[in-house]
Amino acid sequence: DGDTLASFLFHGMRLRLPSPMMKGSSQAQTGCPPSPARLARLLFFGKLADAAGARQRDLPLGDAQTVGDLVSALGKQEAALGAALQEKSVRVIVNEKMAARDSAISDGDEIAFLPPVSGG
Repeated sequence: DGDTLASFLFHGMRLRLPSPMMKGSSQAQTGCPPSPARLARLLFFGKLADAAGARQRDLPLGDAQTVGDLVSALGKQEAALGAALQEKSVRVIVNEKMAARDSAISDGDEIAFLPPVSGG
C-alpha cells in the first residue's frame, strides 16, 4: 500500500509504528476528495489501548491545537481514557518524534501514547 513502518526502541522494547498520514500517502492518491474535518491518527499502547478500547483510531481534532488540548477533549468524552492519558509518565510521540503536552498538532498527524514501563 506504499506506507512504511518506522521502528524505534522504547525502554528496550522495539515498537513499530505506521508512518504518518501524509499528503503523498496511498489514501491521498486514491482520488477521493479531502475530508473537511481535521483528522489525526491516535495510537495507544499497553494499558492505554485497554482504556481506549482500541490500539488505533482516527479522530477529528475539533478545536484541539496542542497535545494537551487533545487529551483534555478525550477526557471530556471518555473519563477513564482521559485519566489514563493525564498521567505524567505517559509519553507522547507526534509523527515519530517525542513531544511535550504543549506541542502543536495538525491535520494528518499521527499521535502515539506510550504508557509507563517498569521492570528491571
